[in-house]
Amino acid sequence: DPSAQANNYYFDAVGIHSYGRSIAPYTLGLQAHDVLRQAGIPDKPVFATELGIPVDDDPPSSTSGIVGTTVEAQAYMVESFAAALAGGVDHMLWYRASDVGQPQYWGLYKYKGQARPTSATFHLITQYFANAQSASISIGDPMTKIVIDEGQQHVTVIWNASPRTATVPLYAQNAGGGSLVDLNGNVSAITPDAGGYYQLNLPGATNNHGATSSDFIVGGLPMIIVEGGPFVATQTPTPTNTLIPSAT
Repeated sequence: DPSAQANNYYFDAVGIHSYGRSIAPYTLGLQAHDVLRQAGIPDKPVFATELGIPVDDDPPSSTSGIVGTTVEAQAYMVESFAAALAGGVDHMLWYRASDVGQPQYWGLYKYKGQARPTSATFHLITQYFANAQSASISIGDPMTKIVIDEGQQHVTVIWNASPRTATVPLYAQNAGGGSLVDLNGNVSAITPDAGGYYQLNLPGATNNHGATSSDFIVGGLPMIIVEGGPFVATQTPTPTNTLIPSAT
Protein backbone atom coordinates (compact mmCIF):
# COMPACT_ATOMS: atom_id res chain seq x y z
CA ASP A 1 0.00 0.00 0.00
CA PRO A 2 1.83 3.15 -1.13
CA SER A 3 -0.12 5.31 1.31
CA ALA A 4 0.68 3.17 4.40
CA GLN A 5 3.70 5.17 5.53
CA ALA A 6 1.83 8.46 5.32
CA ASN A 7 -0.92 6.95 7.49
CA ASN A 8 1.32 5.52 10.22
CA TYR A 9 0.84 2.06 8.67
CA TYR A 10 -2.78 2.12 9.93
CA PHE A 11 -2.02 1.06 13.49
CA ASP A 12 -0.59 2.57 16.64
CA ALA A 13 0.59 -0.43 18.66
CA VAL A 14 1.07 -4.20 18.54
CA GLY A 15 -0.98 -6.38 20.87
CA ILE A 16 0.06 -9.74 22.31
CA HIS A 17 -1.81 -12.27 24.46
CA SER A 18 -0.17 -14.87 26.68
CA TYR A 19 -1.52 -17.27 29.26
CA GLY A 20 0.12 -19.72 31.62
CA ARG A 21 3.81 -19.70 30.68
CA SER A 22 5.44 -16.96 32.68
CA ILE A 23 8.50 -16.40 30.46
CA ALA A 24 6.44 -16.21 27.25
CA PRO A 25 5.84 -12.42 27.24
CA TYR A 26 9.59 -11.95 26.92
CA THR A 27 9.67 -14.07 23.76
CA LEU A 28 6.52 -12.55 22.32
CA GLY A 29 7.70 -9.01 22.97
CA LEU A 30 10.98 -9.61 21.13
CA GLN A 31 9.12 -11.27 18.27
CA ALA A 32 6.69 -8.36 17.95
CA HIS A 33 9.51 -5.82 17.63
CA ASP A 34 11.34 -8.13 15.20
CA VAL A 35 8.29 -8.46 12.95
CA LEU A 36 8.13 -4.67 12.68
CA ARG A 37 11.81 -4.47 11.81
CA GLN A 38 11.53 -7.17 9.15
CA ALA A 39 8.55 -5.40 7.61
CA GLY A 40 10.43 -2.12 7.49
CA ILE A 41 7.94 -0.45 9.83
CA PRO A 42 9.27 1.97 12.45
CA ASP A 43 9.11 0.52 15.95
CA LYS A 44 5.81 0.90 17.77
CA PRO A 45 4.64 0.27 21.34
CA VAL A 46 3.84 -3.32 22.26
CA PHE A 47 0.90 -3.97 24.60
CA ALA A 48 0.37 -7.26 26.41
CA THR A 49 -3.40 -6.86 26.40
CA GLU A 50 -4.03 -10.13 28.23
CA LEU A 51 -1.75 -11.94 30.68
CA GLY A 52 -3.26 -14.42 33.08
CA ILE A 53 -3.76 -17.86 34.54
CA PRO A 54 -6.89 -19.19 36.30
CA VAL A 55 -6.68 -20.65 39.80
CA ASP A 56 -8.01 -24.06 40.81
CA ASP A 57 -8.00 -23.75 44.60
CA ASP A 58 -9.98 -20.60 45.47
CA PRO A 59 -12.60 -22.02 45.35
CA PRO A 60 -11.48 -25.61 44.62
CA SER A 61 -12.01 -26.56 40.98
CA SER A 62 -11.41 -29.63 38.84
CA THR A 63 -10.22 -27.48 35.94
CA SER A 64 -7.42 -28.99 33.87
CA GLY A 65 -5.02 -27.57 31.31
CA ILE A 66 -3.38 -24.18 31.84
CA VAL A 67 -4.25 -23.54 35.47
CA GLY A 68 -2.45 -22.97 38.77
CA THR A 69 -2.84 -22.68 42.49
CA THR A 70 -3.27 -19.23 43.97
CA VAL A 71 0.41 -19.07 44.90
CA GLU A 72 1.42 -20.21 41.39
CA ALA A 73 -0.82 -17.49 39.93
CA GLN A 74 0.92 -14.92 42.14
CA ALA A 75 4.30 -16.19 40.94
CA TYR A 76 3.10 -16.14 37.33
CA MET A 77 1.99 -12.54 37.64
CA VAL A 78 5.34 -11.28 38.94
CA GLU A 79 7.37 -13.38 36.50
CA SER A 80 5.27 -12.59 33.43
CA PHE A 81 5.15 -8.84 34.05
CA ALA A 82 8.92 -8.73 34.61
CA ALA A 83 9.47 -10.89 31.51
CA ALA A 84 7.29 -8.55 29.46
CA LEU A 85 9.40 -5.56 30.50
CA ALA A 86 12.57 -7.44 29.50
CA GLY A 87 10.99 -8.21 26.12
CA GLY A 88 10.31 -4.55 25.38
CA VAL A 89 6.59 -4.63 26.19
CA ASP A 90 5.37 -1.16 27.09
CA HIS A 91 2.07 -1.89 28.84
CA MET A 92 0.69 -5.01 30.50
CA LEU A 93 -2.93 -5.78 31.35
CA TRP A 94 -4.04 -8.58 33.66
CA TYR A 95 -6.81 -10.94 32.62
CA ARG A 96 -8.96 -10.37 34.52
CA ALA A 97 -10.28 -8.03 37.23
CA SER A 98 -13.08 -10.35 38.41
CA ASP A 99 -14.61 -13.77 37.80
CA VAL A 100 -17.87 -12.26 36.56
CA GLY A 101 -18.72 -13.63 33.14
CA GLN A 102 -16.17 -16.46 33.20
CA PRO A 103 -16.61 -20.13 34.09
CA GLN A 104 -13.02 -20.30 35.39
CA TYR A 105 -11.46 -18.34 38.24
CA TRP A 106 -9.27 -15.79 36.50
CA GLY A 107 -10.13 -12.75 38.57
CA LEU A 108 -8.29 -10.65 41.09
CA TYR A 109 -11.70 -10.61 42.73
CA LYS A 110 -14.30 -13.35 43.11
CA TYR A 111 -17.90 -13.19 41.87
CA LYS A 112 -19.08 -11.54 45.10
CA GLY A 113 -16.21 -9.07 45.27
CA GLN A 114 -13.84 -10.79 47.72
CA ALA A 115 -10.20 -10.12 46.90
CA ARG A 116 -7.85 -12.97 46.05
CA PRO A 117 -4.17 -12.83 47.07
CA THR A 118 -3.38 -12.05 43.42
CA SER A 119 -4.90 -8.61 44.00
CA ALA A 120 -2.15 -7.86 46.56
CA THR A 121 0.44 -9.08 44.06
CA PHE A 122 -1.01 -6.80 41.40
CA HIS A 123 -0.70 -3.84 43.78
CA LEU A 124 2.97 -4.59 44.50
CA ILE A 125 3.69 -4.75 40.77
CA THR A 126 2.10 -1.37 40.19
CA GLN A 127 4.24 -0.03 43.04
CA TYR A 128 7.62 -1.55 42.17
CA PHE A 129 7.52 -2.01 38.37
CA ALA A 130 5.78 1.20 37.31
CA ASN A 131 8.87 3.39 36.82
CA ALA A 132 10.87 1.00 34.65
CA GLN A 133 13.30 2.71 32.29
CA SER A 134 14.74 -0.56 30.98
CA ALA A 135 14.96 -4.22 31.93
CA SER A 136 17.62 -6.84 31.30
CA ILE A 137 17.28 -10.60 31.54
CA SER A 138 19.66 -13.47 32.26
CA ILE A 139 18.43 -17.02 31.75
CA GLY A 140 20.55 -19.80 33.13
CA ASP A 141 20.23 -23.20 34.74
CA PRO A 142 18.17 -23.04 36.86
CA MET A 143 17.95 -19.32 37.59
CA THR A 144 16.09 -16.66 35.64
CA LYS A 145 16.94 -13.09 36.66
CA ILE A 146 15.44 -9.83 35.47
CA VAL A 147 16.79 -6.47 36.61
CA ILE A 148 14.45 -3.51 36.21
CA ASP A 149 16.32 -0.21 36.06
CA GLU A 150 14.26 2.64 37.49
CA GLY A 151 17.04 5.19 37.69
CA GLN A 152 17.79 5.61 41.38
CA GLN A 153 16.20 2.25 42.16
CA HIS A 154 16.84 -1.23 40.79
CA VAL A 155 14.30 -4.03 41.16
CA THR A 156 15.61 -7.57 40.71
CA VAL A 157 13.17 -10.41 40.11
CA ILE A 158 14.76 -13.84 40.35
CA TRP A 159 13.27 -17.32 40.27
CA ASN A 160 14.10 -20.98 39.88
CA ALA A 161 12.82 -22.58 36.67
CA SER A 162 13.60 -26.14 37.77
CA PRO A 163 11.55 -28.35 40.12
CA ARG A 164 14.45 -28.65 42.58
CA THR A 165 15.28 -26.14 45.32
CA ALA A 166 18.42 -24.18 44.48
CA THR A 167 20.69 -21.92 46.50
CA VAL A 168 22.25 -19.24 44.33
CA PRO A 169 24.48 -16.22 45.05
CA LEU A 170 23.33 -12.84 43.79
CA TYR A 171 25.74 -9.93 43.86
CA ALA A 172 24.27 -7.00 45.77
CA GLN A 173 23.93 -3.79 43.75
CA ASN A 174 24.09 -1.77 46.97
CA ALA A 175 26.76 -2.63 49.53
CA GLY A 176 24.33 -1.97 52.34
CA GLY A 177 21.69 -4.32 51.00
CA GLY A 178 18.10 -3.67 50.10
CA SER A 179 14.51 -4.75 50.66
CA LEU A 180 13.01 -8.16 50.00
CA VAL A 181 9.36 -8.00 48.91
CA ASP A 182 7.19 -11.12 49.03
CA LEU A 183 4.23 -11.90 46.77
CA ASN A 184 1.78 -10.29 49.19
CA GLY A 185 3.72 -7.03 49.35
CA ASN A 186 5.36 -7.61 52.74
CA VAL A 187 8.80 -6.00 52.99
CA SER A 188 11.85 -7.13 54.98
CA ALA A 189 15.52 -6.17 54.94
CA ILE A 190 18.07 -8.26 53.06
CA THR A 191 21.80 -7.95 53.66
CA PRO A 192 24.70 -9.30 51.60
CA ASP A 193 27.43 -11.50 53.07
CA ALA A 194 31.03 -10.40 53.58
CA GLY A 195 31.77 -11.07 49.91
CA GLY A 196 28.96 -8.80 48.78
CA TYR A 197 26.50 -11.55 47.79
CA TYR A 198 22.98 -12.39 48.82
CA GLN A 199 22.64 -16.12 49.34
CA LEU A 200 19.19 -16.93 47.99
CA ASN A 201 17.28 -20.14 48.59
CA LEU A 202 14.97 -20.38 45.59
CA PRO A 203 12.04 -22.84 45.82
CA GLY A 204 11.56 -25.21 42.93
CA ALA A 205 8.85 -24.84 40.29
CA THR A 206 5.63 -26.74 40.94
CA ASN A 207 3.35 -25.95 38.00
CA ASN A 208 3.98 -28.63 35.36
CA HIS A 209 0.81 -28.07 33.34
CA GLY A 210 2.71 -27.65 30.11
CA ALA A 211 3.04 -30.06 27.20
CA THR A 212 4.40 -32.85 29.44
CA SER A 213 4.68 -33.54 33.15
CA SER A 214 8.26 -32.24 33.04
CA ASP A 215 7.24 -28.96 31.39
CA PHE A 216 7.09 -26.38 34.18
CA ILE A 217 5.31 -23.31 32.82
CA VAL A 218 5.65 -21.15 35.96
CA GLY A 219 8.85 -20.76 37.93
CA GLY A 220 9.12 -21.34 41.64
CA LEU A 221 8.27 -18.52 44.04
CA PRO A 222 10.19 -15.47 42.78
CA MET A 223 12.19 -13.19 45.01
CA ILE A 224 11.83 -9.44 44.50
CA ILE A 225 14.80 -7.40 45.72
CA VAL A 226 14.60 -3.61 45.70
CA GLU A 227 17.83 -1.63 45.97
CA GLY A 228 18.53 2.10 45.90
CA GLY A 229 21.68 3.88 44.83
CA PRO A 230 24.54 4.41 45.02
CA PHE A 231 25.11 1.19 43.10
CA VAL A 232 28.30 -0.83 43.20
CA ALA A 233 30.10 -1.97 40.08
CA THR A 234 29.02 -5.31 38.67
CA GLN A 235 31.46 -8.01 39.79
CA THR A 236 30.22 -10.94 37.73
CA PRO A 237 29.80 -11.27 33.96
CA THR A 238 26.26 -11.17 32.60
CA PRO A 239 25.22 -14.71 31.59
CA THR A 240 24.47 -15.27 27.93
CA ASN A 241 20.80 -15.75 27.24
CA THR A 242 19.93 -19.36 26.55
CA LEU A 243 17.12 -20.95 24.57
CA ILE A 244 13.77 -20.55 26.28
CA PRO A 245 10.51 -22.51 25.81
CA SER A 246 8.19 -21.46 23.02
CA ALA A 247 5.25 -19.27 24.01
CA THR A 248 2.01 -20.86 25.14
